Amino acid sequence: MAMFSTTSCERDDTPLETIQEQPQFKIEKLTGSQLTNNHSLNKALNSAKESLGINTFQKSVYDSINGFYIEDTDVNYLTSGTYESYTFKITDPSDTTHLKNMVFSKQMDSTYQAFIVAYDLNSISLEDLKQGNVPSDLTGYVIYTPINSDFQFKTDITYLGEGDCVGSTQISPRSRCNGGGNHSDPNDPKCKADKKAGYQEVIVTMIPCPRTGGGLGNNPPNDTGADLTGGDNPGGTGDDNAIGNNNSNTLVDDPCNNQLTLSNGDCAGVATTPVFEIEPVPTPVDGQTQQFFDSLPEDLRDFINNDPYDQTRAEENKRIREEIRDFLNDENHSDEAKDFAEEVIKAKEEDEDSEVDFEDRLINQLKGKVKCVYEILRGSSPTFSSSFIHDLFGSEKQISVKLTMEDLTGLTATNGGIVAARSDVVYFASTNNARRHKILFDQNVMNNMTNLEIALIILHEIGHSELIERCIQLGMFNSIVSRSNQYNFANVTPPLNNLNDAYFAFMATSYNSSNSTAGMGQWNHELFTIGNYRQIMGQALLDSNSYLTDPTTTFPSLSSAIHGMSMNEIINDFTWTGLEETTEYQNHNPSVLNRINTVQNAINQEYSRSCID
Repeated sequence: MAMFSTTSCERDDTPLETIQEQPQFKIEKLTGSQLTNNHSLNKALNSAKESLGINTFQKSVYDSINGFYIEDTDVNYLTSGTYESYTFKITDPSDTTHLKNMVFSKQMDSTYQAFIVAYDLNSISLEDLKQGNVPSDLTGYVIYTPINSDFQFKTDITYLGEGDCVGSTQISPRSRCNGGGNHSDPNDPKCKADKKAGYQEVIVTMIPCPRTGGGLGNNPPNDTGADLTGGDNPGGTGDDNAIGNNNSNTLVDDPCNNQLTLSNGDCAGVATTPVFEIEPVPTPVDGQTQQFFDSLPEDLRDFINNDPYDQTRAEENKRIREEIRDFLNDENHSDEAKDFAEEVIKAKEEDEDSEVDFEDRLINQLKGKVKCVYEILRGSSPTFSSSFIHDLFGSEKQISVKLTMEDLTGLTATNGGIVAARSDVVYFASTNNARRHKILFDQNVMNNMTNLEIALIILHEIGHSELIERCIQLGMFNSIVSRSNQYNFANVTPPLNNLNDAYFAFMATSYNSSNSTAGMGQWNHELFTIGNYRQIMGQALLDSNSYLTDPTTTFPSLSSAIHGMSMNEIINDFTWTGLEETTEYQNHNPSVLNRINTVQNAINQEYSRSCID
């Protein structure tokens, strides 16, 4: 979180011999629903509303006496050391010369004192405040006063006195980039393109410094405030309600005067970071779903709770909030459902073009030819939809699968070839069986392949994920980190419900223990040869063949080396691609192996490479 911070100061002509450590501030953007359980703050908020003659049950509330609205839907929460404050936006249609906020500043007894803080836009522009282009001393640019009974802003405003400490000490960008994005590049997809880009977080502290009077009067920064004794000067030393006023001409013994302190030990006084504008209100959802949204990490919480300013994106935000609401309610807000919902929000933040199938718990971030072939498979093959997407080989569809693109350069296949795709799952039985399946496709490699080759790779990798998922559901693993080929099998025999499960678990364990496959990652390829799994992949290819091939040409051609073979025979041989290291493949006689190789070469050389969805 970027910030422009200020610290306390003391009017003293003695040269400083040491450099004071700067306070560290943490700022969070909260929504009104996140403040429900803060009883002390709500009590202070209601008290301030009552002082202003406002109905305490209103949200965006109007103060008829002072003529402004108090917005408590978006809140800046600031913490440092033992101190904290909450800042709300004030909307005053009649006043264009001040940015107004209401600040609730935590006291020593854990209650909150309410203040009106106003920034003089005649002296410093709103854009300068946002960009952090502010003077090193903000004295004379800020108006503040506590909210007490019968308070009226138009008559009770209090300017900072000359000795009040408001100074800038630290600036850092307020950009919100994901995954190390370059925020200086507006085209970087990893940076959120919102109105906050490039802004600073301005932190203003108002500290009662030990001093001997003086004030600026009612017209800062030009009025010198000649009345050094305070008297009726609302910005000098005579107003007992104003932070920064001190009627004594002697320095106080306790410089913090029973205040909370910042992280570096400075007196906290009143510290705030301005709320410039109210974020658009997101589409309302039920309380349980909103509670889930509010529990997410800050970047995801901001993304799902804040409607974008672009109308097209606002509609997408509305749609995804409603779909997640319906999905979570249908699934009774189960942990698995919330895991998938969080992955959906993360995917949408990464790539707004991500497509989500809530019924099948599948996130599609595919691009180019890979996406085109995938869409053809889904649209033309009942086998693909029923077996691969819904319930493959007996595993129940309770987990999420994410299909995405990634540069796999540097990886080498077990046969020494280039890696075009890989399945990726991390699983730990000790953490409530939590796991997420991801399938990665290298676009640069796959764009050079034929449609049928791409289709088989998609089927093959989804098959990997679903077969591993079946093993997980049978309790066969303690943990999995597939990217580093770590499969930690459980030592106990899992409870098996039927003969098919027993046979599957027995064969998987046997393959893993085999000297020919153990430690080489080939046992999970052996799973494809159990039962008729490879044949199911072949049927999905046959279903989609007429949509994947070029209708203007015939495959195989009359001159092809595989002319005379039926498509059933061709596809059956072709499905051995990627399974060459398995025991069953290597048990084929040489003539069959030669025929399979011929089929693979013919498809690579002759099958269509142009995909039109």
